[in-house]
Amino acid sequence: MIWVCQTHVKKGVESLRVPHVRETTFQTTCLFCKQKAVYELYYITYTNKSLA
Repeated sequence: MIWVCQTHVKKGVESLRVPHVRETTFQTTCLFCKQKAVYELYYITYTNKSLA
């Protein structure tokens, strides 16, 4: 997961393969410029576990 400010959403999305985006609740900074992060860009990893 990476955090980005509003200015760097496009740059962050372009740096991830099939990313997901949501507004963040964390108090952290943008990966690219150290301004306050507004969004989380992340991957969802699925596992194939049997529930039987």
